[in-house]
Amino acid sequence: MTVEWTRPDLQPRFVYLWRDGHELLVQQNPTYKRRASLFTDKLKLGDVSLKLSDVRLSDEGKYRCFIPSLGKETAMELKVGQPQLIGPPQPIVAIVDDDTILPCHLEPAVDVTARTVEWTRPDLQPSFVHMWRDGANLLIHQNPTYEGRTSLFMDKLKHGNVSLKLSEVKLSDEGRYKCFIPSLGTETTIELVVGKWPDFGVLFGISPSSHYYRCCH
Repeated sequence: MTVEWTRPDLQPRFVYLWRDGHELLVQQNPTYKRRASLFTDKLKLGDVSLKLSDVRLSDEGKYRCFIPSLGKETAMELKVGQPQLIGPPQPIVAIVDDDTILPCHLEPAVDVTARTVEWTRPDLQPSFVHMWRDGANLLIHQNPTYEGRTSLFMDKLKHGNVSLKLSEVKLSDEGRYKCFIPSLGTETTIELVVGKWPDFGVLFGISPSSHYYRCCH
């Protein structure tokens, strides 16, 4: 059986071609190289769904699925949106010497394990608070005041969670933090407010173990 997935607006038009029990990729459009596949274990059930990995904006368009031996075809349209970094609308409040989290995630979720994630404070020099690049922490450019105090949740990067954990918070940590993913061109800014316990806690109605707070006044 032959299964053809094509985009009529492209040259070459083949997104994926399955023939005689094998992939036939010699005619595949190079933009889909190593990104298109079928669920081969489901072909015997008549499922010829196309899996498209690492979706790009250029993938948006009309796709045609055709089975020549049956003379059957269908068309569908793929819309591609740009993921956006989402942070909290209100400041994060932290107590000196506590650990805190600056929450930040992508909507829709995108695996950023192999992408670059930059956390910076524009008012500092050097401005880098934490950097993730090529699947590893890259801290050579990190501002020395954050040495040994920052981390990402590496097991959550595949789900688009790029939240920054800041340990042993200092008064000097107060400020505006920017999270930026260059390959997606998206960024967001988060404000951190820092105070001492107990006076600061009484003012804000919080406990020393809290990470997220609501001002009460």
